[in-house]
Amino acid sequence: MASLRSLADAKHPCNVPLSMSTKLIYTLSINSYPCINNSCSGANGTRAGTEVRVLEYNSTVEIVFQGTNLVQGVTHPIHLHGHSFYVVGWGFGNFDENRDPLHYNLVDPPHQSTISVPQNGWTTIRFEASNPGVWFMHCHVERHQTWGMETAFIVKNGKHPEAQMLPPPSDMPPC
Repeated sequence: MASLRSLADAKHPCNVPLSMSTKLIYTLSINSYPCINNSCSGANGTRAGTEVRVLEYNSTVEIVFQGTNLVQGVTHPIHLHGHSFYVVGWGFGNFDENRDPLHYNLVDPPHQSTISVPQNGWTTIRFEASNPGVWFMHCHVERHQTWGMETAFIVKNGKHPEAQMLPPPSDMPPC
């Protein structure tokens, strides 16, 4: 993956976000939350789940995915709907927030919508949240989604009509 580059050149530069307004680190594991009265079917009365993130329109987002070796260590294919992103870095071992960003490719990184996070490694992506709506991000190993290896981003509307979601049709039935 280190040798993957975009086809950027002087006429077609990459617009990699350089200044980040949102930085997130996700550890790829089975996510669980406490459950009232231990009434859920997860381990020790928990439920599988994750949190939804609200992003401002045009905010710049960096996500570090940290792979683990829990249960059965595997490489995780992570997909983000509604946006493409730049894969600016990856490596093996634990991500080091002081050392690893110094080696990011901010000149000609690949532009993708799905990445592979290595077992016992990490991958960093960057994107601009410029598509209003609710966007699903998940592991493409389907079973992992049922274990909570998924989340959603709500990207707020921008100021101008072309940067806003259309309202629902007038004949749309209510829930």
